[in-house]
Amino acid sequence: MHEKSNRLRDTLCLALVFTLVGCGQAEPPPPPPTPAVTIAKPVVRSETRYFEYTGNTKAVNQVDIVARVPGTLVKQNYELLGDDNRVRRVEAGDVLFEIEHEPYEIAVASAQAEVSRAEALEAAAKATYDNVKKSFERGAAADIDLILAEAELKQRNAEKLSAKAGLAKAELDLSYTYVKSPIAGEVSRNLVDIGTYVGSNGGPTVLTQVTQAKPMYVYFDVSEDIVQQHIARATERGEDYTEAPPPIDLATEADPEGTWSHTGVVDWWDRSVDRGTGTIIVRGKLDNEDGSLVPGLFARIRAPFEQIENAVLVREDAIGTDLSGKFVLVVVKNDKNQTVVKKQPVTLSMRAGDGLRVVEGLPADADYIIKGIQKARPGMVVKAEQDKGPAPQPAADEPAAQPTEPAATGDGDAS
Repeated sequence: MHEKSNRLRDTLCLALVFTLVGCGQAEPPPPPPTPAVTIAKPVVRSETRYFEYTGNTKAVNQVDIVARVPGTLVKQNYELLGDDNRVRRVEAGDVLFEIEHEPYEIAVASAQAEVSRAEALEAAAKATYDNVKKSFERGAAADIDLILAEAELKQRNAEKLSAKAGLAKAELDLSYTYVKSPIAGEVSRNLVDIGTYVGSNGGPTVLTQVTQAKPMYVYFDVSEDIVQQHIARATERGEDYTEAPPPIDLATEADPEGTWSHTGVVDWWDRSVDRGTGTIIVRGKLDNEDGSLVPGLFARIRAPFEQIENAVLVREDAIGTDLSGKFVLVVVKNDKNQTVVKKQPVTLSMRAGDGLRVVEGLPADADYIIKGIQKARPGMVVKAEQDKGPAPQPAADEPAAQPTEPAATGDGDAS
């Protein structure tokens, strides 16, 4: 009986041991699912490399309309706005204001009378001189008489010339009472009200301003190194850079990012370098036919530098950064024919106008990851699906490439 109890106890213990061992060898969890990523091929196309600058617009011509003679302002001959509610455009020679004419008309009449008096005195002196000369030739007059008659004639002639000069001055002053625009352009508001006495005390009074804004200038500073590069490029192509002005594009703060609403050419640059900044002042000229550009605007300017054939472009949001620099994640096959992630270092070049970036160091036939980047790590096995969407294309109304940054130095953007 005692032996049976021991045997039963041993059996129960052994069963318990097996149960404990079985609990310690639980079935392992299933492996995590393979991450899915979306891949795409780089876009390969011809791109233009640009340099970008900042500058300000300036009118081709902008003049102050002043009162050049003193008097009361009696008339304004233009309205500020035209029929289309745009600033009134005036032509060269248009009378914009009138100053009281009467004092100057009286001065002209007085000067004319003075001319008539001087002419009469000159005619009398001439007749006297002719008579004395004839008498002298017959021996009936002395030398001194002829000399005095000739001197009198010259004096009267000088008085006539002086009177005519006075008349011209009076007529000129009268013409100044009709205040004209010397150029064609858009006229500003009147700065002086009718009835105001103008043109005295402190000198000429500014009445308004006329601006010629078609075409429009834009001034910007360019690194001397970039100017030399442009000249060298033109020389390589056999172009005379003075006869083939470089084209430019311009955008204002009102333009959406990446758009360039105006085109023009470089028509002048300074022939000396500012030693304080190492830059050269450059001027661009734009038609501005629609009148949308006004003087004083802050503007972005870009100029083409070179054409890059077969440039490789990737989506900017697929470019990563770490301590070693810029990279994109690509997928390749390993020796087990598995799709694995690889980090591909790249060098950035200019931006394109459709969310793409030109890069160097990436093969044109590479498959780079555009979706699922957060889940992908170098060396990781992934499930790659080719992107089915249309390949990005540049907008129809804009060139493909944006300027390299920082553009003013021509260096590639490292950010």
